[in-house]
Amino acid sequence: MVINLAKNMKFCASREDALAAHKIIKSALVKHDVVCVSFSGISGISSSFVNGALIPLLEIMPFIELQRRVKITNIAPQGAEIIKRCFANVTGQNKAA
Repeated sequence: MVINLAKNMKFCASREDALAAHKIIKSALVKHDVVCVSFSGISGISSSFVNGALIPLLEIMPFIELQRRVKITNIAPQGAEIIKRCFANVTGQNKAA
């Protein structure tokens, strides 16, 4: 399943954006083994967004499973780095989803 965030929001910066994305992703994970989260059409993301949308997924599955089940696509290098940094901060690992 592919979740195109741009269909649901214009930005990935606010707490509201993060909560909406988290709800969509979490719901998709109940129905699908692997979920691709596409940032196509999103110009940037904030660490607050990552901390609200993606990090809470660690409450329902371990990091290694999250890496397998949630695939991030169509994201700018800066956005990918923000995601890696946020996950590294909470997992103590250098490699993130």
